[in-house]
Amino acid sequence: HHQRVFDALRRLLILRRGQPALHPNASQHTLHTGKALFSFWRQSHDGQQSLFAIHNVTDHPQALTLAALDLSAAPHWTDLISGQII
Repeated sequence: HHQRVFDALRRLLILRRGQPALHPNASQHTLHTGKALFSFWRQSHDGQQSLFAIHNVTDHPQALTLAALDLSAAPHWTDLISGQII
């Protein structure tokens, strides 16, 4: 099971490294999504990539409407971890 955990973490690190919006010089703004969720929006320095990071800081599932994030800037969004198109 240690190998599976290592492989999953390595995959996430490689995925993170490939995101221009997560560069240290990218713009970042925290979002108001309630007490149970810590959320922020980042945009790459060249403005080509926007990224929303939403973190549940509780031990219970939380609901979030996508309308609360104002996703109107692009025709579709992709969950980077699952690959699901939103």
